[in-house]
Amino acid sequence: MGYDQARSFILLYELTPQGDHEFLNELVKQLEEDGKKVDLIGFAVENKKSESGSIRGPGHVLTKKSFSWLMRLRDPDLREKLPGQKHDILLDVTSSRSIQMKTLGARLPAAYKVGASHPDFLQIYDLIMEVDEDYPAKDLAKHAIHYLKIIKTPA
Repeated sequence: MGYDQARSFILLYELTPQGDHEFLNELVKQLEEDGKKVDLIGFAVENKKSESGSIRGPGHVLTKKSFSWLMRLRDPDLREKLPGQKHDILLDVTSSRSIQMKTLGARLPAAYKVGASHPDFLQIYDLIMEVDEDYPAKDLAKHAIHYLKIIKTPA
């Protein structure tokens, strides 16, 4: 599936103390301007909470406690919401260190999945981006969108 045919995206990202996820607002704005529906699921790398007591980030934010020891999703809101949804494109910009998000990405229903290469996760993605482990998520998303725009399916 290419960018033109896709109507809905789900983006998996990491919420880091360095603010590596701040590019997402601009990316979501660009996708929505192109007529795409976007859902975001973040993973808080560290469990530092804000003054209000909850972890802040765009979309729905998960922590290690959101998953069981068998990597099953515990979050009641997402457990209820996700099975009924199917997205056209899943874009995973998480690092391979976030095993929880890789497991979630494998289980989410999406017609086409895009993510960074890693020998343990090759079976998850349809489009594998060959990048280094510490490649910035912003650049990974930019390049993934570029390649999705190149893909043209027969009419």
